[in-house]
Formats: sequence, C-alpha cells, structure tokens
Amino acid sequence: MEVLGRIVSPLFNRGIGKIPGVLPLYRRFWECFGFKGIRLTRVNDFKMYIICRDWAVAPTMIFAHSWEPEETRICKQCVKEGMTVVDAGAYIGYYSLLTSRLVGNKGKVYAFEPSPESLSILRKNIKINNCKNIQVVEKALTDKIGYASYYLAHNNPSNSSTVEILEYHEKIEVPTTTLDEVMGNKRVDVIKMDIEGGERAALNGMTKVIRNNPDLVMLVEVYLQGIVSAGWDLKGYIDFLISRFHLHIVRKNGITDEAGYKDIQSTIEKRTAINLLCRRRSKDV
Repeated sequence: MEVLGRIVSPLFNRGIGKIPGVLPLYRRFWECFGFKGIRLTRVNDFKMYIICRDWAVAPTMIFAHSWEPEETRICKQCVKEGMTVVDAGAYIGYYSLLTSRLVGNKGKVYAFEPSPESLSILRKNIKINNCKNIQVVEKALTDKIGYASYYLAHNNPSNSSTVEILEYHEKIEVPTTTLDEVMGNKRVDVIKMDIEGGERAALNGMTKVIRNNPDLVMLVEVYLQGIVSAGWDLKGYIDFLISRFHLHIVRKNGITDEAGYKDIQSTIEKRTAINLLCRRRSKDV
C-alpha cells in the first residue's frame, strides 16, 4: 500500500487523471478499499483527518503516511524556533502543523483557508495535535479586501481556488483579505503559498510584507493552468519574483542552483505544477 501511494499521487499530479476513463476507474478502485468520507491517519509525525475523495493528496497521505518530502525537508531547514510563518492555502493543515512544531511556543503560524469543508478538517487537525500557536484566518489571501467567488473542486478539494479553473463543482462567496492588511508591521519570516493560481494576486497584496522583511523566505507553487486562468502571464509572474527573490526549483532530490525564467518555463512545461524556494534579495532589481 505504501508503494502504491508513492506511485499514484505523482501520476495524478502530472495529469494522468485527465486521460479519458482513468479517473472513474481510479475512484472505483479507491472506494472498493473503503476510502470514503473522512479518515484519520498518520502523516509523518502527525495525526491527521484526511478527505478521502481528494485523489491528489489522500493516496500518499493514507498509504505512504507522508507528504512532499523535499518541501518538508526545506521547511525543517528554513523554519526555526520563534519565527512567524504564513501558510497561505492551508487546506487541511499539513504545513501548518509542521511549522507549528518547528516555531515552538515562542513562534506563530497564520493559516489562511477559505473553504468551509477544509476549515472544518483544519481545525480538527489543529486540535488533535494540540497546536496552540496556529491562528486560523477564514479568508482567501488575495490583493483585495472584501468578497470573491470561490470555486470548489468536489473530487479534488485541494484544488479549490478563487480562480475558475476547468473542472469545479460549486461556486460560493468567501471573504478575502491581503497579507499586508493582516500582518501590518509584524515580522514575517517564512511564507508557504499554494493557492491554485491565486499566488500572483496574493503577491500584489503583500508588497509591504516583502519590502519590510529582508530575510523573508517563501515556498511558492507555480501552477501554469491556474496562472493562465487567472489572466496572468507566466513571465510577468516569474519576473515579479526574480526582481525580489533568488529562485530555486524544488526537485525530488533537492533544489536547483539559482533559476531564471527559461529554467522555470522549461521545467513547468513538463509538469502540472512546480514549487519554488524563494530567498529575499538584499536589494530589489
């Protein structure tokens, strides 16, 4: 089962689920093993409730009892005791739990999540792991304060987004905010951001945070379909990051040397999404 989990999830993340007939067959297989509803499992050192129908996340968490090992290793290297961490797109809370333990009692984690279902599971996971230093913010992180449409992906809830990506099952209204508004002049040390194409707008809403924190480190997803669906340009997105951060592509066996636009473009064309480790430049370029 552990081997199956390590095989299945990367295949779906690379787009195999879009092949006609594959997804229904996978769901039938998944349900035959009794994986429905919410299931309590162990993910690394944490007890976690998992949404079983999330085929992009659940197989690895349930079968392999792990999640994104390289990104986990990066967090363990970058996040230290007493730091302030922002988890944008907290979903059910894996990175919130991980960074909560790393920052300790003197640190703080701000977990942003607008989905009602995900929020319910997130709070359960915070409680069962006795995390006292996580502040849940029930809003989508973007560049505006107010409300926005939020598209729920029923069969893959971790893909729900403020961006209307192809297959969603329900549209709701959720409150929105900016990181500049929430954090004000508070120190921010690390930002993990995975909001399915909403990253560029969220970056526009955190220019003050970026400017005021010279040692800021970010772990950011680049999801090409989401960026395009949001009306942004990949080059403009990457240029924004490069002007403020040194960028490194996260791979299974570590991070690359500093990457430019062409490196990122050629990598993302082969995959559904990639993660970037972003280290703040001493001076914007």
